[in-house]
Amino acid sequence: MKKKGLINETNEKELLNYISNMDQVKKLINSKIKSYGIRYQNNNQPTIIKKDWNNQRVNAYVVTLNSKQFKYYEGVGHKPLSDNKTEREAKILNLLNCLLVDYDCANITIEEYIATFGEINQAAKLLKQIKANSKKLEEIFTIEEIQFLRDNIQL
Repeated sequence: MKKKGLINETNEKELLNYISNMDQVKKLINSKIKSYGIRYQNNNQPTIIKKDWNNQRVNAYVVTLNSKQFKYYEGVGHKPLSDNKTEREAKILNLLNCLLVDYDCANITIEEYIATFGEINQAAKLLKQIKANSKKLEEIFTIEEIQFLRDNIQL
């Protein structure tokens, strides 16, 4: 049977432990995200050095949701990208979860950001990226839909 949508019969059972109101979440995500993909940022090389992550090596991806691109980073302890479609979809769902968590910070000031998360190198740059990503997310989902997803996805 053919898989349809980012949440599908292949990965739905695994996600049940992390997603409340699965039927509504699945319907919303699959109706709003018509196309998606993931690739490495750096010429198919999985790891890069992130200067604003204290020069740590990270797996660096570009995830595309409905032609909107988001940069996504994972520590090198995570499994690298494979050709397996289900594993690729899981990474995309992880990115979506990160975007939803970051969305809560989209409307705070740099002073509030530092007060909440501490003095972080490149805090202004990180907050700017969060705001840009949140704007892209609002081009895919309504604010109410983002809040619904935020309340129901806990990856």
